Amino acid sequence: MFNINEKKALILDLDGTIFLGDKQIVPAVQWLKDNASRFDYYYLTNNTSKTPDEYLRKLEKVGGIKTTAEYIITPLFALSDYINLKGFTSVYLLANASVTAHMRATHPNVDFEYDREKNQAVAMTYDTEITFDKFKNACWLLENNGVEYLATHPDKVCPYPEGDLPDVGSFIELVKATSGRVPNIIFGKPNAGLISNLLTKYGASALAVAGDRLYTDKELADNAGVDFICVLSGETTRGDIDNRRYREKDKPPAVVLENLGDLGVGI
Repeated sequence: MFNINEKKALILDLDGTIFLGDKQIVPAVQWLKDNASRFDYYYLTNNTSKTPDEYLRKLEKVGGIKTTAEYIITPLFALSDYINLKGFTSVYLLANASVTAHMRATHPNVDFEYDREKNQAVAMTYDTEITFDKFKNACWLLENNGVEYLATHPDKVCPYPEGDLPDVGSFIELVKATSGRVPNIIFGKPNAGLISNLLTKYGASALAVAGDRLYTDKELADNAGVDFICVLSGETTRGDIDNRRYREKDKPPAVVLENLGDLGVGI
């Protein structure tokens, strides 16, 4: 039986869980504020259309939620660590202007422009300024199997008030259809490495992941061995949960809620 009072920290998805686009999910935000003294909140997003600093500002602007950089988790950090680990000096980065500027600032010795002779990797983020030329360049580079293919996350859609938007998972399918390549590494959820430090700090039983996607948020929780709070305020529906055939090693969500605000109702 799931008991929220046994938890010390919550790992919270953003899009579809706390807000939709630039609109807060009011009951969810209110619950977070009402229970801020009870739990540590970590904000984990796969969405790499914004920098960590932009997410700090968005949380405060959209939801009135104040936090600090140490509580923001994004696959951009994992991508940066990997670039450093591999010692790359030339990476073709598919990213919008703000994320590109962030990566250039944190990697002053790396060239992120397209260069078919020099690029050592293709790195795909949630480029909200994607163009045909960017896809073309990526596919041409990936004809060379020596060029690594990196992606920040596998989400197929990004929830939005007016309707779902194509996300990196959709971009991956397009590139696969053209080049036959799939990413060598996907850094975001459900990769449990994103929260390994929190597992060490709190222990699995004291953590819970809250999110709106079965194939990223729930899989992350399963991979990390922590409880999953499934909210229906984003992508997943009750029909998705009812129709899912859970594998032997898999399990249903610990609890299913209309939105995060319902955690205050006898959970």
